[in-house]
Amino acid sequence: MAPTEVAFGAHSNKRALSEASDTSDDTAIPSKEMRSSRPVGFAIIGMGRAGKIHTGVLSQREDAEVRWLVDVAGVKGIDPPASARCTTDLAEALADPLVDAVVVATPTPYHAENIFSALAAGKHVFAEKPLCSDSAVVPKLFEAADKAGLTLDTAFNRRFDPRILEAKAKIASGEMGRVLAVTLVSRDFPYPTVEFLKMSGNIFKDCVVHDLDYLTWLLNDEPRMLRATATTSHDDRAAGMWELSEVHLSMQSGATATLINCRVSDSYDHRLDIFCEKGIVRIANPDGPTGLSFAQHFEKSYHAQMESFVQRIRSFREGEEKVHHNVSLERTKFLEHIVDACERSVALGGSEIRVDDEAPPMPSLRTYDDTTALRVRDQYQTMRKLQTVEHVRKCRAKYGALGTRKMTVWEALAELEGFVDVSDPDVELPNLHHLYQTAEGIRAKGLPDWLQLVGFIHDLGKVIHLRGCKEDGTSLDAQWSIVGDTFVVGCALPDKIIFPQFNAANPDMANPELSTETGMYAPGCGLDNTLVAYGHDEYMYEVLRQNPNVKLPKEALYIVRYHSLYPWHDAGCYAALESDYDRCMKGWVKLFNQFDLYTKRNIPYTAEDLASMRDYYSGLIDKYLPGKLDW
Repeated sequence: MAPTEVAFGAHSNKRALSEASDTSDDTAIPSKEMRSSRPVGFAIIGMGRAGKIHTGVLSQREDAEVRWLVDVAGVKGIDPPASARCTTDLAEALADPLVDAVVVATPTPYHAENIFSALAAGKHVFAEKPLCSDSAVVPKLFEAADKAGLTLDTAFNRRFDPRILEAKAKIASGEMGRVLAVTLVSRDFPYPTVEFLKMSGNIFKDCVVHDLDYLTWLLNDEPRMLRATATTSHDDRAAGMWELSEVHLSMQSGATATLINCRVSDSYDHRLDIFCEKGIVRIANPDGPTGLSFAQHFEKSYHAQMESFVQRIRSFREGEEKVHHNVSLERTKFLEHIVDACERSVALGGSEIRVDDEAPPMPSLRTYDDTTALRVRDQYQTMRKLQTVEHVRKCRAKYGALGTRKMTVWEALAELEGFVDVSDPDVELPNLHHLYQTAEGIRAKGLPDWLQLVGFIHDLGKVIHLRGCKEDGTSLDAQWSIVGDTFVVGCALPDKIIFPQFNAANPDMANPELSTETGMYAPGCGLDNTLVAYGHDEYMYEVLRQNPNVKLPKEALYIVRYHSLYPWHDAGCYAALESDYDRCMKGWVKLFNQFDLYTKRNIPYTAEDLASMRDYYSGLIDKYLPGKLDW
């Protein structure tokens, strides 16, 4: 039987609102009559690719008016609509009483703060996905919207594509029989900028999530198991981010699905084949020249999704409809869960991961409770008590003065051959084996060579014990200023830190000026302007920063400096201290952390393994860390 071709035709927008898991005077305050008749006023924040698309779509609508374009770097690369003013100050746009809704199209790290600001100003919000970088904040966004009685929509435009809607209708009708297998290909065009890639999260968060959302919605089915792989080129354009991914899903229904996503193409490429008992439902690329962008390919869906948003605001404004979000909190969490599983699978070498309600727990790594070894508990209790502002300043001054010893990287690594991290509950091998495990995990995924080298040297700062003493906690016998999860001193110790019961023992917590959320720091000052509990991270960062022959990128130094700051990159603490730079760089730390954590095993390498790996990493050391370094 020939496949059923889905035409690019008109279709009811109402169907796009359902989902598997969700059921004049610029200063005058408009009257009720004016609100019901006038166009919906918009402010659009962020004039990147998405912001320009939404500006173009809304400018063509008679029932909408673009009143403000907002970008902190200035509005560039677009001819503003005649109705719009341009500003770098969001507060100016939010103060406009004729603005009913805000489109948030900034880089992901800025989504949450802009959404909160818009909701607090009484504006409905249409936000690009993901809603924010921190999954722990997502429920708070929905809570704020519900409390204010406002709409919070997420930009999943593919549900509104006419071809996808027709495919969904054909599958739902039952005429094609049971779905057996699915192949879905999405290749992006044009290639994103380096600046965008660095703040996009990764290919799963930016691209794959679109296909995961609409495919599970279209099939009315959810995955039970998945496997994922991801690779990248070594081109500077990729900024170390994954360019190609494959996700293999085993669905609850028994069907299988393969999703292939790629950043590289000469034209936007989107194809879907749904193999059914009675034929194939197919979505093919439209005929035409190459060079088609994703915005052109999905043009009708961008208009349809904004039609839905505008009409719901008008209905709400006229009292005809209660507020509801196009994607619920439950659905948002579901998609986050699947994306997280994809990332875990990549980190575990493409291992199959169960993602349904019967999924087993993740491997019990970093378990810190009453069953934790006494040596580990004692280490953290001492660290929490003695790591104070005074102590950190003393160690920074003392150990930040380099030059007392010169060593090559290999000579420094030799000093770790017998070093065992007393704070680690998972591994009892010498630290050198963990460095190889981390680096080899990153290498196996085809990630940039500089990131592989970071995996190899990220704990090398533990050689501080060569200069250390028991009094400072920098010796083999006393490691509380070498190893362990770090935390910011000079402000409140968070409850989400491991062993929070030890927090009260820190004398700084008795000082009112050092025990508030921001303590002695200015809000938004950035982590580089704080004092973090002293350890091997800070020492190695200074080694890399001060030696002029080091050729690693700034991302590498940032990872080295903050990879042990688990309360920040893992538990979401210190948001009040974060700068824009921190929010942008967090993605690199979280990517690295997958390999730092999930490659651990208590199986030593053989002498043959070590010799083979030494040859490879010698080349990277010669490239990025040549010669002798000051320590």
